[in-house]
Amino acid sequence: PYPDRPTEGSIRFNVELGPMASPAFDSGRPGEDAVEIARLIERGLKQSHAVDTEALCVLAGRKVWSLRVDTHVLDHGGNLVDAACLSALAAFMVFRKP
Repeated sequence: PYPDRPTEGSIRFNVELGPMASPAFDSGRPGEDAVEIARLIERGLKQSHAVDTEALCVLAGRKVWSLRVDTHVLDHGGNLVDAACLSALAAFMVFRKP
């Protein structure tokens, strides 16, 4: 866990914008658009407390769950941020700790 939040798990977001989504996107490293969308999703879900990060704690200060949300955009037809945010929220809703 992070030293300043020993009882909270961590969540990371990654957005992949490939050439299949739009010819304007290149494959390889995430571009500025992908990073910006990932940050928007992260801020939206964390600041709204849609995900209980304290529930991801196994042992306070020692062990926590670390979740990673990868979003692969297949078609950039518009409203990309909302679609990516809803898909991340849907993934959290079906997540069950073993």
